[in-house]
Amino acid sequence: MWQVPYSYGSQSSGAGSAAASQRVVVRVSVLHFNKAIKWTAFPLLVCGLTLRYHKPINSKAAIYGGVSLHGEFRLSRTKKVKVTVECPEIIPLQSIAANQLRMAEEEQAGHKFRWIIPSMIFSVFSVEAMANVYGSQLFKNQWKNFESTSIIGKIILVSKELGIDADFSAQPWQTIQEMIKFRNWLAHAKPHKTTATHEVPYDTPNEQLPRLFPDMKITTYSDFESANRYADAVRQLELRWTHGAMTKNIDIDLVGMPQYTNVS
Repeated sequence: MWQVPYSYGSQSSGAGSAAASQRVVVRVSVLHFNKAIKWTAFPLLVCGLTLRYHKPINSKAAIYGGVSLHGEFRLSRTKKVKVTVECPEIIPLQSIAANQLRMAEEEQAGHKFRWIIPSMIFSVFSVEAMANVYGSQLFKNQWKNFESTSIIGKIILVSKELGIDADFSAQPWQTIQEMIKFRNWLAHAKPHKTTATHEVPYDTPNEQLPRLFPDMKITTYSDFESANRYADAVRQLELRWTHGAMTKNIDIDLVGMPQYTNVS
């Protein structure tokens, strides 16, 4: 602690005539320095702080809210910072698709479709989520005008902006187009008919005809090959778009990095 005494008042050589010398101090704590300065008996303006004086006391000053009692000061500055994170949903969707496919491998035959179809549909969800992430960062506020566009439309827009030709006669675009058709069919599933013709004796009751067990259309899509093709198409699309962004020196946030804004 720095201490600079300042005394004032008349002083005489006599025992009864000597005026008690008075000391006035100013104490300042600046930032991280635990130092106090004892200075003169008038207010000072130092580094933007107005310092006050007081007579010394024996007790230690208590500090509240960055400014202590009895004239001892500590610099206390605050700021308001708004933290914003825009969280993409790509990774969770891809993780679900992969986990469902692993579960299908452990399932009994005849029941695997219960895991394969969710895996395939979550791969489709990943494609649309990726298109929204890239589109919102490439087109900024204008992307709201394209939110109602079809998935194929979004893919074409993003690809064109990144300088990539979306050729739906080649891979992975061909599989992506198939994925979107699958998603639309599943979202708007309709009943379908199955027929069979039997030739039996005339007096055979109709109820005794072989029972018809139609193959559900949904199961025709449920195979490991399709599920793996869908997952691979998502990876290939992500690789192409990532490379296109890097080529154009565009930063795309795929994990949700925090953005900081000072609030006045």
